[in-house]
Amino acid sequence: MANTIYNVSYGSENAEGKTHWLNCGILIVKEDGKMSMKLNCLPVGECTGWFGIFLKDDVKTASTKPSTPVDDFEL
Repeated sequence: MANTIYNVSYGSENAEGKTHWLNCGILIVKEDGKMSMKLNCLPVGECTGWFGIFLKDDVKTASTKPSTPVDDFEL
């Protein structure tokens, strides 16, 4: 059995009542059952502290397009 990788996402409802998922990191379940989590960001504001765990293959984010690198930013 190989390691299984999950997205760690935070869901918040927008003005239209739809859930927007912020991908905050990954959760790795190792072959021996041990788990490791790497968070890249934390939601701010009215965070409930509850995160959704989705298989890495699932797309739960509003956009899959990568953000523009800072080096390419123009004013």
